[in-house]
Amino acid sequence: MNRHPQVVLTSPATEMTTHHDREFLGFGTCSPTPPFPHWLTRLLFYPTVRNSGGLAHYAPYGLRKVEAALLNNGFEEEQVALIHPDHLNDYVGPETRAVGISVMDPLGLGPVSATFSAILSGKPATAFEFQRMMSNRCFKKYDPKIILGGPGAWQVRAVRNAQERFRISTVVIGEADEVAPELFKRAVEGDDLPSLVYAKPAIESNIPTIKKPSVNGLVEISRGCGRNCQFCIPTMRPKRDLPISKILDEVAVNVKGGCRQICLHAEDILLYGSGAEYGFKPVKEKVLNLFKSTIGMLNGAANIGISHVSLPAVASSPELVKDLTHLLGIGDSEASFLGVQVGLETGSVRLIKKYMAGKPLPYRPEDWPEVVKTAIGVMDDCNWVPALTLMVGLPGEMSKDIIDTIELLDDLKGFRSLIVPLFFISAEEMMLHSNNTMKRETLTSEHEQLFLTCLNHSLRWANNLKETYLGRNVSATFKLAFSTFMKLIGLRAAKARRVM
Repeated sequence: MNRHPQVVLTSPATEMTTHHDREFLGFGTCSPTPPFPHWLTRLLFYPTVRNSGGLAHYAPYGLRKVEAALLNNGFEEEQVALIHPDHLNDYVGPETRAVGISVMDPLGLGPVSATFSAILSGKPATAFEFQRMMSNRCFKKYDPKIILGGPGAWQVRAVRNAQERFRISTVVIGEADEVAPELFKRAVEGDDLPSLVYAKPAIESNIPTIKKPSVNGLVEISRGCGRNCQFCIPTMRPKRDLPISKILDEVAVNVKGGCRQICLHAEDILLYGSGAEYGFKPVKEKVLNLFKSTIGMLNGAANIGISHVSLPAVASSPELVKDLTHLLGIGDSEASFLGVQVGLETGSVRLIKKYMAGKPLPYRPEDWPEVVKTAIGVMDDCNWVPALTLMVGLPGEMSKDIIDTIELLDDLKGFRSLIVPLFFISAEEMMLHSNNTMKRETLTSEHEQLFLTCLNHSLRWANNLKETYLGRNVSATFKLAFSTFMKLIGLRAAKARRVM
């Protein structure tokens, strides 16, 4: 490896981490300082990823895709280094022509960070680490072209002069698989770059297979969604299911690279091989075949996790959920639970009809509250624990909508779950991008009651689940730090209760 390669790829420290091999802990990188000390947030949520002299052994999945796209299109391994940002000074030098940066939440404007910061009045670690990385003297000293993309790239365009302030040559909005090779070739050749690139959804054959392991063994099985929720970015992209052969190739890369787990990723794992043409009903055989094929690749070398499922898919296919539970070996009450991210969004049928009429499919919008309760009951029976997200402050939201949501949450008290309310954030690429973002100043008494309901629920179940989730393979220091973090949240909750 050339010590100063022509292309350097990296991400903020909050992303260049395995989160202690526990994907849910990634939410913690949105924690603000104050009230949480920075050292505590880093210790708990984003320890430095394993690396060899700065070269990352595991890296964010999107960055691995860009790396693969470059290597498939004329770049040699010696020309490209994917590194932890703490080693920028070691790799960016006089021969470096381009630095590619993938970001999730560079300015802390994402829903989780914006919500936490508004309530707790601090700067999220995601924004802190991005700014720390971009202030590295190597950028000014050697003046490489900086090409920035990823799910959070829109934030740099949303804040006036941010692109200029951080010396970013090009912002890529969308999927970079097809546009990255040409951009980096032009940068290496010294050509001028466009300040903004809108990348179209890549066709399946142009989506590269990663060549080195990803953080927590993440493997994409589908892109896009198709339900057309107006506040969501992935739904704006066509749904594409990747062939099992490509999925298994990436599983093999991760297992060979030492990953102890594989996390299958899609907007809805249960709709692999399905979609609008099937009425948004899971095709059981296709999903089971995917999981059986993946398990067959592992030979006991790794566990399997999943990123997202939808409540209607669970409610409409309880037998599929039970079959997966059996395949994954988590049906025993003594087994570790399966954590999964789920969009609950609202308890308001009115808002479902207005902004997300496709979300309840194959059910009607009027059925949404019952779909939620049925699905969460199925997951609870099968040892699946959802992290449920709510969308707060949608345009035109009324007090009745919030009250409907609180009443639905009351019906979920007995089910193991975390409930995270998120501010509506107007972002590029979504249908509602021109609407006002939710702010702390617009919180009502009903909002405060909703947040307190979520906090009480989540604190109760987080304390109940933490021993099982953290397991035995963490140090006493980590457990003490985690308990300290939970106590700080508890103190904030107690203060909020007194105020209300």
